[in-house]
Amino acid sequence: MRAYPEYLPSPRQIASECARIRQRWTPAEHRRRTVGYEFHVSQEKWLPPIIDTASCLSGVRRLVAEA
Repeated sequence: MRAYPEYLPSPRQIASECARIRQRWTPAEHRRRTVGYEFHVSQEKWLPPIIDTASCLSGVRRLVAEA
């Protein structure tokens, strides 16, 4: 048994699957998931969030410098 996955989906495949899932949401589910956010019913494209590594590393460097 391998300890790592043999297949990882691409960001486009993840976005496509998320779009398929969102299409099945009821209006109540849309409201529940968008409380506090601007809601666009006809959102055409979604991509997974991207981690800002530069600011993350900057924060780590700052913590190390203080120690």
